[in-house]
Amino acid sequence: MFKRRALAPIVLLTLAGLACNALSPATPTPAVTPPATVAPTRTAPVTAAPSESPSADLPSPTPTIRLSHTDTPTPPVTPPAPEGDPLPHLSAGTPVDILSVNMLDDTHGWAVGRAEGDLNDHILRTTDGGATWRDVTPPEPEGSAGAGRAAVAHFAGDHAWAAYFDRDFSTALAAYVWRTNDGGASWAHGNPLDMSDMEFFTISDLHFAGPEAGWLLAHVGAGMNHDYVIMFATDDGGATWTRTVDPFDIREDNLQMSCFKTGVGFRSAETGWVTGDCQGVAPGFFLQRTDDGGVTWRPESLPPPAAMPNAFERQDGSCGTYTPTRFETSPPQFRLVLICSFYEDTLVTTHFLYATPDGGATWETRPLPAPLVSWLTPSEGWAVHAPDPNNPGLLRPLYHTTDAGATWTEINAVAWSASLDFTSSTLGWAVALAGDESALVRSDDGGASWEVVEAVVGP
Repeated sequence: MFKRRALAPIVLLTLAGLACNALSPATPTPAVTPPATVAPTRTAPVTAAPSESPSADLPSPTPTIRLSHTDTPTPPVTPPAPEGDPLPHLSAGTPVDILSVNMLDDTHGWAVGRAEGDLNDHILRTTDGGATWRDVTPPEPEGSAGAGRAAVAHFAGDHAWAAYFDRDFSTALAAYVWRTNDGGASWAHGNPLDMSDMEFFTISDLHFAGPEAGWLLAHVGAGMNHDYVIMFATDDGGATWTRTVDPFDIREDNLQMSCFKTGVGFRSAETGWVTGDCQGVAPGFFLQRTDDGGVTWRPESLPPPAAMPNAFERQDGSCGTYTPTRFETSPPQFRLVLICSFYEDTLVTTHFLYATPDGGATWETRPLPAPLVSWLTPSEGWAVHAPDPNNPGLLRPLYHTTDAGATWTEINAVAWSASLDFTSSTLGWAVALAGDESALVRSDDGGASWEVVEAVVGP
């Protein structure tokens, strides 16, 4: 429980997202669910099963460009500057609601947050452990009146990338990915993202595997268990972005548009995965893999959990994949979470941890006590349950592992849910969610106790 007081009422978190850093994966991006009956302008039929490709009667796809460092270099082109007045920075002394946090060490870190009554997200830096924050938001245009701008970001040391979209999912304003290599003191932007043929535009994932290779996943249409997405990729640190996945592409090796996409994670510049959940429309699970940087895709194979050997054949429920996580080991390790829900008198949900040390050639699976997992190292991590909308005040066990998930120890019971962000075995932060309330909290004893951090904008 909190040492000082219960969670203070703050603005409900709905559209914030934060990608993971090298060793301490960041807060999973909350699902951004677009209108259920809207599809892209060039609509693909939505009657296909999740394993099928879009219909061949669609128009010719937008050409995809295979990223390659061996291609003939072209002279750099300065992209046009974004139009409109930039988002104003928050004034010193302003209380801020931290929406997602990514700490680098005991004192330094990044966050996405906003002030009470402000619909615009801001990029923030702290040098005192989260008590005060400096507004380092890039000069992103304010956008349409009344809607506000939401941010998705990826942080890695003094390097950061951020992209914005309108909270009303409008496509009227051009979208850019901003980048900084000096802690937010200065920002540059890449070329405007190709937003042609989109009915709406919302970003769920911005992910980098190192300083050069990055990917952005945008949701642009939906309908009947289809989540139409566009993926953009960069191989020059964000200076240029190429549209590598197109919902109108009829290639058999295109990323499947069926099923909701829950995350993006890359082990290297070439090999990565998109996780997803078909929500019971078909047995099995959704997991797509690429080995060419996101240009072509195929279903990934996973062994069933040992405790549920028929999980991928059962018709009375389904499994989904979540929380793709990369570790800066040599070679890089990769993990994800499998959540299965089946009817056994009542709906029973179980969680499993999947890990691969060799890029997916082999997978190891273990039971997982709770689905929201955050890692300090490949060996040490924490897990907590997601919010229960029917009982938001329910105490949830908080678990800790030091053996890569082979065993878990319950260390606390908390009345909130969050993805935790630890910088050591004892020191950690989280944006705690409890119903319509949220707060930035901090632990100095490995999660055994927590206290609220009253965050304000510093001078």
